[in-house]
Amino acid sequence: MAKARKILTAFLLTLGVACSTKYNEVKPDTVIEVFVNDEATGRAISGARVLLYDDSAAFHQTISSAAEPSGFVSSYTTDNTGAATIEKLKTNTNYFVYAYYKDTTVITGTYITLDNSARQYALKNTLADGSQTVVTISLRPSDGFIVLWTGSANSAALPIDVFVNNISAGSVTKGNSLPSLFQTGSVSQRMRAGKAIIEGKSSSGCYWTNQVTVNAGSIRYFGLTDCSVGTIAFYTDFVNTSDLPIQLTLNANDAIGTISAVVSATPTDCSAVHLATALRETGNYTYQAVSASGNCVWSGSFMLTAGECNLIYLTKCN
Repeated sequence: MAKARKILTAFLLTLGVACSTKYNEVKPDTVIEVFVNDEATGRAISGARVLLYDDSAAFHQTISSAAEPSGFVSSYTTDNTGAATIEKLKTNTNYFVYAYYKDTTVITGTYITLDNSARQYALKNTLADGSQTVVTISLRPSDGFIVLWTGSANSAALPIDVFVNNISAGSVTKGNSLPSLFQTGSVSQRMRAGKAIIEGKSSSGCYWTNQVTVNAGSIRYFGLTDCSVGTIAFYTDFVNTSDLPIQLTLNANDAIGTISAVVSATPTDCSAVHLATALRETGNYTYQAVSASGNCVWSGSFMLTAGECNLIYLTKCN
């Protein structure tokens, strides 16, 4: 009996060790619950993209540009209730939230960005460990389009390179009546709502500049007005064969080409072969022609009128 009692005691001690449990405290995750809606209608937006930033410069670069966002640390998409849950957040970090949605119902055939760039959302305080923060973000239209174009009467000035805020936007290559968005020959540019400096530059010497305002969710048309141009054409004949090629410059710094061959007969229009031609805006010009050796120099001035073909003969070099 004494032996049995010892065995039972040993079994109970073993059982006590096996059933001992150590409890560790498990803290809840630090979370931001984001709800996204349309400011105009108040409806929840499903499929909106929610981006989390921990860098102020990257956040402000995103909200000031119509380009695709970059520099974020994580990305989420709202569900059918307009909600997105941002998890595993740090407690000692300042966070910024950018939400946007590409709405295809505003302008047919493209989208308008709805976002919170007009109401920047930065969390006022760092997050407490294990906290659950609820954020409601309302989106409104933030971008629009500018369409750059010109009429058929301006065909002599084509192509026209166009710039928006000093950045190349493409070239107007065709004269149109008022074009539709993305129509061939015109240039359509998406941009943030606000003021923009528009420039147009043509190899004919025509130049356009203006400041325009693009409204969110709309299309702004900017027509490049008619630029009156004429054609200047330089040529020479056999008397200067030994002086070829001859470099040509207008107004001291506008290099327009080279005469590399002589004509066999006096040309009657600017489409003849072996001419050095250029389209330029009407006005008064000076010119200089320099032979390959540099020993021969021709210079002079002329007035160019709209639609004119101004033929200038370079006489025998003395």
